[in-house]
Amino acid sequence: MKKRYSVFMVLLLIAMSSMAQSLVNCDFTVAVKACVNQEVKVTYTGDASANATYLWSFDDAQILSGTGQGPFFVKWDSAGEKHVILSIN
Repeated sequence: MKKRYSVFMVLLLIAMSSMAQSLVNCDFTVAVKACVNQEVKVTYTGDASANATYLWSFDDAQILSGTGQGPFFVKWDSAGEKHVILSIN
């Protein structure tokens, strides 16, 4: 019984290690303050491959330009706090 438990623990540690290695950096920069209808640049600064799938959410902003890794130029037509979210697969 001890052997099975030990093997299970080793496999669990290997699985956790490989999951940690597959995480990518989703960092990006964006202006902290902007006016309504002002063009804002959003730049990815992480280390993921350009071939990865980038899923951006710009909180109802109009996307003026940009795809994939970016950079993106966006603008909002209303005032208030806005949220930019990036997921990478």
